[in-house]
Amino acid sequence: MNRKGVIQVNTWVKAIEDYDPPDDKGLAFKMGDIFLVSQMDSKMSGFGVLGQKKGWFPMEHVVETEKPPTATSPLASSGPQERPMPAVVARANAVNKFGMQRRLSTFLK
Repeated sequence: MNRKGVIQVNTWVKAIEDYDPPDDKGLAFKMGDIFLVSQMDSKMSGFGVLGQKKGWFPMEHVVETEKPPTATSPLASSGPQERPMPAVVARANAVNKFGMQRRLSTFLK
């Protein structure tokens, strides 16, 4: 358990202090780094992904945080991305000259 509670797999964490691993299987990070925990073991160690680096680290060096706005998960997509509304849909959702609003979605059902 870390200072904020139990952290689940596929959770973003923030380093609260620097960590320099004792071997090449560990993940080195600096205070303030934000990265994804992709695995956990029974000894409260996490396997993290920080940019192109991957490795094990002790969970007491991190706290759970929100996903950074520019981060993308290397493990899974976050679902369908929002696309801009096509012009034809924007026009169909516009108010016509009689003050009535038309919605394309009602015609597509």
